[in-house]
Amino acid sequence: MKFSNHSNYMLLGLLILLNIILRIPSYSHQTGYDSFHTSILANIISLSGYAGWWVHPLSIFGMYPYSYASAVPFILSGISQLSGLDMEITVLLFDVFVGLLSIFTAYLLAGMIRDDDFFKFLVAFGCSTAQGMLVFTTWDISTRGLFIVMLPLFTYLLLRVRINKLRAGMLAIMLLVLMAATHHYVYFTFPIILSFFIIIIGTKINNSIFFQRHCAKRNIRNSSRNGSITSDCVSKKFKNGRFYPIKNNFLNICYLALVFGFFSLPFFARTFITTGSRYGWIIDMFIINTRYTGPLILLAFGGFTYLVLKRNKRPEDWFLLIILLFLIPFSYIQTYAHFILFTFLFLFIGISLTNIAHAYNRKRRYVTFVIIASLFIAVSFSGFYQHWHTGMKGGRGDWRMTDETYVGGKWIKEDINANKCLASIDVVGRRMFAISGGLPRLVCGGAPGMSYGFVNISNVTICLLYTSP
Repeated sequence: MKFSNHSNYMLLGLLILLNIILRIPSYSHQTGYDSFHTSILANIISLSGYAGWWVHPLSIFGMYPYSYASAVPFILSGISQLSGLDMEITVLLFDVFVGLLSIFTAYLLAGMIRDDDFFKFLVAFGCSTAQGMLVFTTWDISTRGLFIVMLPLFTYLLLRVRINKLRAGMLAIMLLVLMAATHHYVYFTFPIILSFFIIIIGTKINNSIFFQRHCAKRNIRNSSRNGSITSDCVSKKFKNGRFYPIKNNFLNICYLALVFGFFSLPFFARTFITTGSRYGWIIDMFIINTRYTGPLILLAFGGFTYLVLKRNKRPEDWFLLIILLFLIPFSYIQTYAHFILFTFLFLFIGISLTNIAHAYNRKRRYVTFVIIASLFIAVSFSGFYQHWHTGMKGGRGDWRMTDETYVGGKWIKEDINANKCLASIDVVGRRMFAISGGLPRLVCGGAPGMSYGFVNISNVTICLLYTSP
């Protein structure tokens, strides 16, 4: 399905407006927990001119004791210094920018999976307005937000490597380094990279088999000693860069068996399941994924079934299926995995809705209603968690900074001697430290403690720890 340029611009413009509206906070101050730690580090960079926790190259990526992934603190510090804005306002504006960026990264990835304007819009709509995206791109500067936004772009560049190896490959490596300096979620890129190499190898094997059969039928022989082949055979094999799909239904059966095995492995081995009932863990896994993906997650099963049963799958279809296969065991990690999984779930959701839209000419009225109702339900669900549920007792209210804490941080900044060092007061102290501009020293642990000289790395014994699951 192709839209005119006018329709594309109008839809993207309305989607941008919707994302801005959803990110207008209904509360008066910055939220989060890690968010304030990131603000503290950004203030330290602004005050001292360097990252005091950098004592080893791995400190840049937060992989050394008393360090933290440093990309976002440097970005925030630079914006704050150039604009002259308070860090809290800098966080608000940066989140809006990152949220809008999520529209285009998801749009690019969707375009590599299926060249369909309607499909690309649906995926961009779902990813940018899902709670998994909104929760960390609405006045909350947890470094997860930027990483989640960059993940579709990284996946897009991997797929582009098949078309332009040098340029796309270099950009993918550079982006991977930036993602490593953003959050430890970078470990989740390994299954994606592995899926890409499996597709490349599988495509080469499939093309080789097809080529041998093609040449045998036409009695084509090699034309030189070095094994080169005739131009006629090459042109038919690689015409317009086309890759011939794998048509063996046996692969579908093997894939479904692997899906069941990968899903069951953590359940029986209790991998990623620390305490409690295994059955309760599975129920919680589906609840949490629905919480951050939205009720449209039910349509993901339709898109998944369609791709599994689809004949003549393209490499992009297999790529998406293999990524999901590798991510299934990690879905039992109830703290982190859902923020990675929802991006790929929306690709399956987009496939479901696009297939429904293909019935447009036959049942126009009903299809239009289904599409509009689906998008309305998704936005309403996100709006509920953004502006109403977050204000309820027992919701994300404990993630918010109160007016009293904010005023206390401002008073400390203006009236307390900067050379004083006060003891940490956990979350409240962290928030006051962020608002006070980094002085006086309220929080002395972790990377801030290293920056202010409260930790001497030479006295720290570095060792590897293994904790049994």
